[in-house]
Amino acid sequence: MNFQYTENRPHVLADLEYYPLDRPVSPGAEPSRTVRALVDTGATHIVARPSLISSLNLQFATNISHAGVGSERRDIPAYAGSVRLTDEAGLSHRVYDLLILAEELESHDMIIGMWFLKFFTCTFFPDKRFSISWNAT
Repeated sequence: MNFQYTENRPHVLADLEYYPLDRPVSPGAEPSRTVRALVDTGATHIVARPSLISSLNLQFATNISHAGVGSERRDIPAYAGSVRLTDEAGLSHRVYDLLILAEELESHDMIIGMWFLKFFTCTFFPDKRFSISWNAT
């Protein structure tokens, strides 16, 4: 899997997917979308643009009290979803039943934080390759 550095931050292509809390995918709704995601080990949550969440018709799950820049706390709507990364060998690495926070983002479609990354070992190589593997438990 390749990645790009934008503003000195690693971006990968990731799939944001519908996760059924209590209903199947709505007729005509997209079940998944490949998006440009920032891999952010300093972020706890997974965050996606509200327009992306809406286009996938993700189900509302709860509000999350979230501290942003300056530690200002506010409630942000969170939706049920799954995130998948595919490695160079074509193997999928997916985490189901995640909370995806809806928030406007400037230079990417999604932020992948530690709620996803805690399950994996991720390595970024100087030649722009990116590898991911399941953590041993």
